[in-house]
Amino acid sequence: MKFVLAVLFLVLGSCSAFSEYVIMGLGSNSCGKFADMYKKDPPAENWYFYWAQGYMSAFNNVSIAAEKPWRDLSAMSVEAQAAHIRRYCDQHPLEKYIDAVHNLLGALPLKGGK
Repeated sequence: MKFVLAVLFLVLGSCSAFSEYVIMGLGSNSCGKFADMYKKDPPAENWYFYWAQGYMSAFNNVSIAAEKPWRDLSAMSVEAQAAHIRRYCDQHPLEKYIDAVHNLLGALPLKGGK
């Protein structure tokens, strides 16, 4: 059964249609699109950041379930986290918003794990 699942993931992972939809929602937008939106309507950033918080929380839950280290989301204020993402997107407009979130996660200290 594990072999069948591995083959299935390899086949699906090689299909461009599948790889385009590995992530969905605001995180799949470019940093440039986020930055343009932020300049026009700063409060709309909240929707992106809500997505980021959910993604980071899920990332931590998966890490904890796998008994691996997780990122301490409380090590940086919410305001500082949002500013970190804005800076990353300003500097990397062609990257995806999720890349800014991964960059933020990398800036947070590791906790727990075995």
